[in-house]
Amino acid sequence: MSRGAIFYEERKLKMEPKDLFSRRRGFDKPVTLWEDQLPENFVDGVRNVLDEAFTFTSESFEGCFHYVSLRLGWEKPYPLSTYQFIKLLRSRAWHQVLTALELVFEYCILNGLPISALRFQENMDYLFDVGHINWHFDNNGRLVKRVENITVIEKALSETVESLATAREHLKKAWDLFNKRPEADLPNCALEAVKAVESAALIVSGKKKGTFKEVLQELGLHPALSLGLEKIHAYRGDEAGVGHGKAELPDVTREEAELVLTVCAAIVTFLSEMKSKREASNRTE
Repeated sequence: MSRGAIFYEERKLKMEPKDLFSRRRGFDKPVTLWEDQLPENFVDGVRNVLDEAFTFTSESFEGCFHYVSLRLGWEKPYPLSTYQFIKLLRSRAWHQVLTALELVFEYCILNGLPISALRFQENMDYLFDVGHINWHFDNNGRLVKRVENITVIEKALSETVESLATAREHLKKAWDLFNKRPEADLPNCALEAVKAVESAALIVSGKKKGTFKEVLQELGLHPALSLGLEKIHAYRGDEAGVGHGKAELPDVTREEAELVLTVCAAIVTFLSEMKSKREASNRTE
């Protein structure tokens, strides 16, 4: 069996309306951490992806256009070309664009176009990657978060106690820098994430000033845990372009920035819970 045939057989599915990207991810209601726009040239790239995907079939793009429009309740312009489809996408919110892309993938699968589906998925994932867009297609043709541990960041930003508001602001700024368009500011993302830990530790310790090591001593943590926090803090001073300026471009990769950001978010949550328990204990005394 060919790769395309296997791809098709493993993905015979159809999403119910409640499963559409916009609804599944809750973009109709809540405020999310994710970017509220796509890079300016992203939709132009989508047209290239569509044109290539549908060269692998004798079927024109019109059927796909009709299917997506029907599922989303869009008024269809004529002709039903990729040009008109892209024009429609430009007038839609970013999450509606991604919803439409999921439906293009679904159309290919349901209509026995496995090669088109495969090429569409591969090229779209490449487009997401080069655009630093935090989504990619899973094996079921659904868009999932590229940063899988985003829940760690969400928890830190939503559940941090009010007394650690400054730490939360540093963390939010780090997240914004991670998602900055057109290019992420990764060195300053890492810097702000570490600052969040510094701020939270200082407030929880109750110290007005002191070195980070002295602050950690006041927290009464296990020595191994204190050492781990020290190592995270040391990254700020040791990594060129994070704690200190440098003449050339800072050497902080996206993977490094993501690691520092999520680890620091988890530490802020930990310190927030420690602060909350101490505040509750003081109220009962």
